[in-house]
Amino acid sequence: MDAKKMISAIKANRIFARCPEEELLSLIEKGMIGERTFESGEEAVGGEGFERSMGILVSGKLRVERLDDDRRILLNIIRQGGCFGVASMFGGDDAHTLVSASSRSKVLYINEEGLSSLFLRIPELSVDYIAFLTDRIRFLNSKIRSFTGGSSEARLAALLAESADEEGVCALPSMAQLARRLDISRASLYRSLASLEQSGSIRRDGKTVVLVDR
Repeated sequence: MDAKKMISAIKANRIFARCPEEELLSLIEKGMIGERTFESGEEAVGGEGFERSMGILVSGKLRVERLDDDRRILLNIIRQGGCFGVASMFGGDDAHTLVSASSRSKVLYINEEGLSSLFLRIPELSVDYIAFLTDRIRFLNSKIRSFTGGSSEARLAALLAESADEEGVCALPSMAQLARRLDISRASLYRSLASLEQSGSIRRDGKTVVLVDR
């Protein structure tokens, strides 16, 4: 990507909407903003010079999963314009979170040094950054509630909604994997799928699920 396209992609993210273009251009020229492309299944890591960085998804789709012993719990699907890695900045630790590409994906990374310099020069960006973090905390709290409380059917519906693409379509993993993610028995999982299908909330075609009422 050329610098103009990189700046446009970054400013499309809510955190950087108020950032002057010349400030972003300066970071690009100093090597504090980088670009990487990932194939499906690859872990989306920033690489050398971007060990502590936040990523902005330019194209494709990413999965955010929490590693819990031998289980992977889906937390979020990141689509174009979304960002990740924010919690690992400024001394944070995201060691138990895995971000991987669901399809061929292009990501722009802004390293910690570059982000710090923006905050020092443009205080309003700090406010937008804090607002994003606050929304993220609310979102994660809602995910925790969906996976630890409520009926098996409600927890399954929440996971399907987060896993679906823009057309409401998602591919199911094996029933054993899905049951582990939801921490329910396979019998409960089959009953929950059948209930959602009978209510008209989903349509199933093998391992493909279409959300009818999103």
